[in-house]
Amino acid sequence: SRFFFSSPSQGAMGAIWSCSTSPQTAQSSSPATPSQHAVNDVDRALLSLKTTKRKLHEQAKRVEALVNREKALARSFVAEGNKQKALLALRKRKMHQTQLAQLDDWAMNVEQVLSSMAIAQDNALVFNALKSGSTALKELQAQAPLDEVERLLEDTEDARRYQAEVADAVAVAL
Repeated sequence: SRFFFSSPSQGAMGAIWSCSTSPQTAQSSSPATPSQHAVNDVDRALLSLKTTKRKLHEQAKRVEALVNREKALARSFVAEGNKQKALLALRKRKMHQTQLAQLDDWAMNVEQVLSSMAIAQDNALVFNALKSGSTALKELQAQAPLDEVERLLEDTEDARRYQAEVADAVAVAL
């Protein structure tokens, strides 16, 4: 095969296929539960790109078959001694090879966009995780304000000094 597609985004469309409702129903119903996801623009774009990639691959297979056919025709015309038809078949072969190169370029562009989208989705996940972690950290820090921590440390130091004085007093009395 002429295409090597091993995209990290190949599992990203699972939400679309696992959804049991149609897109119209999903948009009009109550908020989506974890098992039901509404189809969004990113999902539509991924589906469109993957469909385009598949169609380019199919078209490239057809054009590659034409290249092979023209090559075989050129050989048979040479064997028959028909030089003009052989040259015509070779020109057609060259035209199909140019088409095939263009299809390969387009497929590579589609694959690069799919890869970029997968990276962007990963970045969004990391951003959201950092955002929720930062929010949780702020909530935890709000539970122990700095002035209360300082007052607690002062009280602890006072209690430690008092305990030391008591221990000294007991030691002198003995």
